[in-house]
Amino acid sequence: MKINTFTASRTSLKETISKAKIYINKRIEAITSQDQKSLKAWVIDLRNNSGGDMWPMIISLTPFLKDGVLGYTIKNDKENIWKKENGLIYYKGINKTKKYLGKDKSLDYNLKNKNLKIAVLVNERTSSSGEATAIALMNNQNIKFFGTKSRGLTTNNTSIKMKNGDFLVLTTGIWKNFKREEFKTGIIPDFESANEQELKKNIENWINK
Repeated sequence: MKINTFTASRTSLKETISKAKIYINKRIEAITSQDQKSLKAWVIDLRNNSGGDMWPMIISLTPFLKDGVLGYTIKNDKENIWKKENGLIYYKGINKTKKYLGKDKSLDYNLKNKNLKIAVLVNERTSSSGEATAIALMNNQNIKFFGTKSRGLTTNNTSIKMKNGDFLVLTTGIWKNFKREEFKTGIIPDFESANEQELKKNIENWINK
């Protein structure tokens, strides 16, 4: 399943939330329609996902996330927690699922086989919030990463509006996974693959192991 970058620049908050709702629902529908007992594994493709808003992307993958801490944003030595609880995604205690879907709608769809292996694909163009999505997925012990090292933009940015209307974007925090591991130079795959043929071979070997 391909997880495309979610961006909604130059739109109102109402339009952004509307686009996010469509984005999330499409991917949840794709998960439920593809979920079969006969599946051997899942493949989540984050290659070329260069970022945008991390929360719609993470929320859309709720069925693959385990309950508990997904990651941390570190600002001024303070840890702000990302977590999954009762099928809902939270950040600093704020219900992000409710923000984008408009109500306490749990997306904790029960996969027909919760123990299936999950291959997550990354490459040098996987960056920023694409990497945040990968970090959130790390709390699932069935997941392994394939491809090439991600870009290494695992930081939180804050936009400050200037008097002339321009925006100054500052890096104000870093991201860590549920184990508090940092990825300043990028996410290194468990199985590095130089080309598409090698990537497919590595995935097939791991699935059939």
